[in-house]
Amino acid sequence: MLAGCGGGGDGGEAAAAPPGGGATQTTVATTSPTVTKDLFTSAGAASLAYVTGFDEAAASAVRGSTEFEAQKRNVKIGGSTYSSFSFADIRAEYALSTGLTGAGQTIAIVDDGFRVSHAELDGKVLKSFGNPGVESHGTAVAALAAGKRDGSGMMGVAPGANLHLSTFMDGFSALAAATRDAEAVGAVVQNNSWGYKIPVTDIQASLAANPGWSVEQALQNSLGGSATEIRSYLDALGSFTRRGVVVFAAANDKAATSSTVMDGLPVVAPELGAGWLVAISAIAKFDNGRIVSADRMSAGCLQMAHTCLAANGVVYSATAASDTAYGLWNGTSFAAPQIAAGVALLAEAFPGLPANDIRRRLLATADNGFFTPTAWSDFGNGVVHGYNAEFGHGFMDLRAALLPIGATGLPATNSAYGGVTPLGSTYVSGGEAQGDAVVRALAGETIAVFDSLGAGFRAPALAIYGTSARSTFAPRLRSFAAGNTGRPAAASLSYAGENGTGGWSLHAGESGSVLEQLGLSAATTPLVTGAGNLAGLAHDALSFGMSRDMGGGSSFSFYAFSGMRPESPDWPEGLAPGLSRLHPEEDVSVTSGGGFAWSRPLGAATVTFGASFLSEPEGMLGMRSVGPGQSAKGLSGALDLGLAVPLAATGARIAFSAQVGTGDGSGDGLLRGTQGAVFSAFGVSLQKESAFRDGDQIRLFARQPLRLESGNALLRVPEGRTVGGEVVWRDLSVDLAPSARQIDLGFEYATPVGRQSRFKIGAAYAHNDGHVRDSSGVSLMGAFQRTF
Repeated sequence: MLAGCGGGGDGGEAAAAPPGGGATQTTVATTSPTVTKDLFTSAGAASLAYVTGFDEAAASAVRGSTEFEAQKRNVKIGGSTYSSFSFADIRAEYALSTGLTGAGQTIAIVDDGFRVSHAELDGKVLKSFGNPGVESHGTAVAALAAGKRDGSGMMGVAPGANLHLSTFMDGFSALAAATRDAEAVGAVVQNNSWGYKIPVTDIQASLAANPGWSVEQALQNSLGGSATEIRSYLDALGSFTRRGVVVFAAANDKAATSSTVMDGLPVVAPELGAGWLVAISAIAKFDNGRIVSADRMSAGCLQMAHTCLAANGVVYSATAASDTAYGLWNGTSFAAPQIAAGVALLAEAFPGLPANDIRRRLLATADNGFFTPTAWSDFGNGVVHGYNAEFGHGFMDLRAALLPIGATGLPATNSAYGGVTPLGSTYVSGGEAQGDAVVRALAGETIAVFDSLGAGFRAPALAIYGTSARSTFAPRLRSFAAGNTGRPAAASLSYAGENGTGGWSLHAGESGSVLEQLGLSAATTPLVTGAGNLAGLAHDALSFGMSRDMGGGSSFSFYAFSGMRPESPDWPEGLAPGLSRLHPEEDVSVTSGGGFAWSRPLGAATVTFGASFLSEPEGMLGMRSVGPGQSAKGLSGALDLGLAVPLAATGARIAFSAQVGTGDGSGDGLLRGTQGAVFSAFGVSLQKESAFRDGDQIRLFARQPLRLESGNALLRVPEGRTVGGEVVWRDLSVDLAPSARQIDLGFEYATPVGRQSRFKIGAAYAHNDGHVRDSSGVSLMGAFQRTF
């Protein structure tokens, strides 16, 4: 009853009966190969995957190589001719084209015997356990799994993998010892292309008829041997499946109605199920790169459909006749090692990923588009995959298994299995004052992102950077048109005390205008972007201030401002390769602050000293962390200086303002905090009334918008995961000083046109726009006003 090809395994070398007998004869067709070259659509630029995208030329080169193309055959089986290309059916060329070979992984092969001196195995890292003989079947299976890629003969699906070789011929005790030894050397998968021609339903019947029997007693009743040895083997399999994957070949009886006792073992020993895969054999038919149908060549998946994969068991592989002997083989025995090799390839691609996760990836990505599922496996986090009793989950698809499954993004919890938040909804943004500092810090760095099954992928750290692409031009143009010489309108109301002294003045309006009236902002203009001071970080802020006349030309003022919607700048195109441009939802948090100022005359001039602060409930000097579970808050303070000097020319004056300050913040999520942030801003303007004609106004200005001079931000980014699924994080420091200093130069000119109209024009040039080196911006605005 014991056979060398899964479940009583039919199949064997062409023109020779296989071990166990009952072979389906496989012969080379007399016609020349006419299989159409398979064309696969590109996987695209999957920047968050193990690979950044599959190179179709590289995949095609692998598919057309001599050793790979050795599997392309026209074969005659049972009177029918089939066009077969086994390795292409599982998209093995895509995995191999990325450089994956299974290197560093060990595949355990349990079979009849092996010719270890064969050219496909000679020189490989392999360990023989016990005393397996020299047999063709085992030699072919081992070569299919890991045969060398050396330009001659054939190759394995995982040609760089190591091998652990043992035999099934010495009984259950030896099988148990071999399985434990394979686990001890770190084998990630064990391939079993052998079995018994006994339906697993017979074991179920024995257990039902004998309620007191253990599983090993029921197996002993059907298989013989010792119940103790069988229990030892089951325990060894149980231990292996907690750390690795066991692959068993199904039977080759196309008419079978039950899985056999070995491939169906989890039916009666369910503790094995989490690490179990069953292999059936089928030949795929393609149309434009898609599998559209398949000819099943073996038993179906039957009771094991939920953990079953298909591969093409019609192969060209090594034999034991000599060290350079090859032949054609057919059967599930030769589908199974392809799937085992697939496990090894994914183990190399995803270091540290538990073997059961690899098994689940293969099931969840199998190509099932050629049949109608009758049941579905729920792998969690929205990943559902259909299967049926004939083809299980479908053909193993190594191309799909290497790419992210389901949603991909940052971990939503500290567990890789806890779901993800898409990168488009979780990100860090740099503020105006930081310029390109955050971009430069992230450039060249990588982070870990995860898919819905908890696998980690390398991604550019710039994937967590985002800015709002919202344009500010329209509101700035409206402000330019409405203001007096470019200043947004502000209302003022004064109350004088006795003898015209000691009164109060109230100022209300847009914060930039109010601060200009208080002598703290010399170059407020809508022609340019970038905050001119702390208050400018509260975008669209409104302000009110009160000033008290202290006599002798001195005054004391205090003010407050508040903005309901922080807004990031429009960074110039080409700021950095791969820069994310995101569109976050409207922010309803309140950014607010205030300050005081003391003004006094200094000769003909007026000098103003002040102090101000800014409170940001969701940011740190404009830098923000956005998304579920993200929070940041900052508090900043500054010293202010203003100077206004009337010039000799009538109606002319020059004004100067400067601000220097520091700020700190803390947060949870990607942005953990800022330390030692020092910032500065300054502006100067020259204004002349009736410069060219009565009633006109001209103003020249220069300014540096708010800029971080020094300081650091601390980001906490995902680095990977442990075997148990705990996310590993690392700290990433960001130097907040941008690459350059923005300097704005410009003018505004307004003149009356008749008695009821006014014309206005302005222009500005931004050097190192956005505090980004070698970036520039130009703004031109014009407005015509008529009063009715």
